[in-house]
Amino acid sequence: FSSGLKTSGEFAEQRRNQLRDWVHELLQETLMNAFARHPDVMKQMPELESQVMDGRLPATTAAVELLKAFGVDALDTP
Repeated sequence: FSSGLKTSGEFAEQRRNQLRDWVHELLQETLMNAFARHPDVMKQMPELESQVMDGRLPATTAAVELLKAFGVDALDTP
């Protein structure tokens, strides 16, 4: 099976895709960890989550506010 993949170039293509996906996964994990540990995010998260869960705040608004606390303007489009 693997010799057929190697011969056809599919194995190399699959490997390239895996490497690309690995980069994306590492970035996502690192960014989420940095986000979760950011002091301003940690300070605002409990209240914003509570407001969302109680129906007092849309989830999108909470996400925008948390991203701002992290230093990202989610509404700033290129």
